[in-house]
Amino acid sequence: MLRSRRSCRNPARSDFLDDDQRRLLAVKAHAIGRKALLELTTIFTPDTILRWHRELVAKNCDSSEKRKHGRPRIRQAVVGAILRFARENPTCGYDRIQ
Repeated sequence: MLRSRRSCRNPARSDFLDDDQRRLLAVKAHAIGRKALLELTTIFTPDTILRWHRELVAKNCDSSEKRKHGRPRIRQAVVGAILRFARENPTCGYDRIQ
């Protein structure tokens, strides 16, 4: 992975590794652990690599796009029952049919 990026002079640049390479490095680093990473000589600090892993986990656990906004719709069967009740009972006012 890093052999292909050997020509890059500044590894701190954001485009040094793409997201897939960061993801792969973060998963492997998390499996090794922080103490073992401190003993290794790496281009990135262990904190940076483990931060990538935390962001990866947070992104996978984020379900904000799946949530629906607002009040759920009333089913057509319920709407039909309400309208039928209103037609069958014309003396019931608006206050009772809600």
